[in-house]
Amino acid sequence: MAFFNLAQTDNVIIVVALSVLAVGVIGAVAAVLTTLKRYKYTTKTERQKMQGSDVQISADDYLEEIEMRGDSLVLVRNVVYKVGQDGQLDEGAYTLRSAIEGETEFQVRHNDTTNWVQDGTSITLAQGDSIVCLTHSMLVIKQ
Repeated sequence: MAFFNLAQTDNVIIVVALSVLAVGVIGAVAAVLTTLKRYKYTTKTERQKMQGSDVQISADDYLEEIEMRGDSLVLVRNVVYKVGQDGQLDEGAYTLRSAIEGETEFQVRHNDTTNWVQDGTSITLAQGDSIVCLTHSMLVIKQ
């Protein structure tokens, strides 16, 4: 009962301090829950991508389907895509385009050969080939 014997201003200060503390605790709990929820719904591969990892990942581990942008397929940076029946791409001729507007040159590894290619370069992919863009995501357009 000592609380009720304090001066009126002391009571107000204590109530305000406890209110601020309660709001801080609620905010901290909300931040932790949001972070855990975001972490729960991302795959290990997506977390590596968010952290800027240069580890190359198989497309089977990364995506169930390749993203379409108009008539182009989007190939994600550092993800290895395979060609053929069991792969993500069909055999045939493709045009390679940069996914970043204004970038005219990017690095591509086709099978085990790494080259810098120009935006709009044509390439023929055959059964068993693999392709990965090393500098940033790229678009491939089937010809």
